[in-house]
Amino acid sequence: MNKTTILCFGEMLWDKISPTNKQPGGAPMNVALHLLKHGHDVCLVSRVGNDSDGCDLLDFIRPSGLSLDFIQRDATVPTGVVNVVLDEKQNATYDIVFPSAWDFIQLDEPLMEKLEEVDAIVFGSLASRNDISRNTLFYLLKSKVTKVFDVNLRAPYYSKELLEDMMLVADIIKLNHEEIAIIASWYGQHALTLEDQMRWLSKQFSCGTLCVTRAENGAAMLHEDIYSEHPGYVVKVEDTIGSGDAFLASFISGIIHQYAPSTILSNACALGAYLATCKGANPEYDLNEIKKSAVAQFS
Repeated sequence: MNKTTILCFGEMLWDKISPTNKQPGGAPMNVALHLLKHGHDVCLVSRVGNDSDGCDLLDFIRPSGLSLDFIQRDATVPTGVVNVVLDEKQNATYDIVFPSAWDFIQLDEPLMEKLEEVDAIVFGSLASRNDISRNTLFYLLKSKVTKVFDVNLRAPYYSKELLEDMMLVADIIKLNHEEIAIIASWYGQHALTLEDQMRWLSKQFSCGTLCVTRAENGAAMLHEDIYSEHPGYVVKVEDTIGSGDAFLASFISGIIHQYAPSTILSNACALGAYLATCKGANPEYDLNEIKKSAVAQFS
């Protein structure tokens, strides 16, 4: 992946932690905003309602410089909302309201024209829970670009068949340790080590690059048949909302720049860990300062 025009497809929404505390979110939007901070050319394809929540999301995005050209407006379906519950360790679980505007992303002429300029597509499984957005996504995935699949298993909005279709077209797959365990169990591979599960998954779906996040235990990657891992960073957790999205943006940027696997994982784990120390998925930060702090923890 030598070029850096990246299309992020899917949900944008409000994470509502309490009736008075809402944070802008949705994995594709989060990844897009973090990729912007890494200096990449990014296009977000999503849909919001013609309501105050939709207006507030667009107002949130505008200062970032992320284009609003492919964020559609829905006259009848409301802007997406996720009710977030944090456990005693501040890990998040989600009640994802259906239907939401991002379930109805339409394929139109401007989007098809934009596709000609794109070098990579980042997509997840959640945005395919409804046939309108799913059909639009699968049209985009027919293009000959690098495809990054962010596995996002949110029951009941996935199936084995849907996951198989997405993994078969993906060039890069990112998932967490719980998700790879679920997928491996479908095929009787649950007893394998993480490395062997990743090698099996890579071979099963002809995917050259896999990354598995392991919460506080860092992450592992398989790239060009070389396995690497990182133990992660010790931080005081505020909440984990958006940490995986920040990690993925850093990981994609590292692949684009052809960094060594150790550098890719170190940078991605550092940014993901930093996000866990913050409230919400899109805090302000200085990438260089985060990298310096990460280096200091292991020095």
